[in-house]
Amino acid sequence: MEQDFSNASVAISMKTALMFGFYIMSAAYIIFTIVMYYHWNEYSVDARVTSITLITYAVTTIPLIATLGIIALSF
Repeated sequence: MEQDFSNASVAISMKTALMFGFYIMSAAYIIFTIVMYYHWNEYSVDARVTSITLITYAVTTIPLIATLGIIALSF
């Protein structure tokens, strides 16, 4: 017996979709940051370059993530 789903619809609010997208993006950002931190510390030759790279990464990406979080929470 087959069911007809041609009239089925899914109602999801914009806020829920934005929050879900923000959570997925945050998880990807955290995983990428952990991998990058490990590789820079493990395979780097110069400790000073490593610290400059990690500080630059944090200074440029954390405000972007914070801004996206504020936008997602404002809806």
